[in-house]
Amino acid sequence: MNIVGVPVSPSSFSGTRSHNIIASIDDASSSHNLSSRAVLLIAAAPFHSSRVVSIWSQLECLTGNIDKVIITAADYTKELLDPFVAEAVKSIPHLHNGDVQVEIEYYKNNNYDLGLWCDALNGTGQGINGMNKSIVHDFDHFILTNDSILAISRNTEIIDIMRSKHLTMGSLTYSLLDGYWLEANYRAFNVEGVKKLMNHTCVPNHCLTLRSVHRRHRCMVQKYEIPIAGLFNRKDVWGIYHADAPIEYYNATAKNKVLQTR
Repeated sequence: MNIVGVPVSPSSFSGTRSHNIIASIDDASSSHNLSSRAVLLIAAAPFHSSRVVSIWSQLECLTGNIDKVIITAADYTKELLDPFVAEAVKSIPHLHNGDVQVEIEYYKNNNYDLGLWCDALNGTGQGINGMNKSIVHDFDHFILTNDSILAISRNTEIIDIMRSKHLTMGSLTYSLLDGYWLEANYRAFNVEGVKKLMNHTCVPNHCLTLRSVHRRHRCMVQKYEIPIAGLFNRKDVWGIYHADAPIEYYNATAKNKVLQTR
């Protein structure tokens, strides 16, 4: 059984994120379903060396039962990330041996993690392999993370639960504060799910017109994160760990939201 740390920050967007720590008692040991191809998309805009460490930890610990990793990164990080990823591929055995492929794609970081994920899914980047087509039909499962995730041992829980429960959408953590919603910093989708995600989120983002950074981030969470689980049948979505603080720490309005959801 895996033990997963609870995220500190409620938002998954750059500038407001805190580290999320993933741990497990034992190394992941589930077998890879060869008929189901999976890709890990890491949205990366590291503004501090700790975020680079986070990317390394994901490459080393969260790539079991995964076929490919695409680091979808802000273009201004190219000088930092190119040699870093080359060193990771050289040093991490399952990357060096070619068991898991790794690519980097660079984009204008004008829509936070949301934009980096959408650009990678649509295949509009100019990365080291010049990917220029959508990857939606190349894989059966899509795992979306960002550089706030810090893994401290091997873990395949997300991809395993997607395959075993035949889910449309899964997430490391869920919240009950605005209905049942799956938090965005570590989510997974099947093909049907990722297409609906793209139709909902890979569109012009009016939140970016807000001048206040706080209001902009909150708008993006409310419009492009909280509603996503509601696009699917409840039985087809699954959050693994409850991320809300104990109910006694909330004000009356928030308490009522949680109690109504329960």
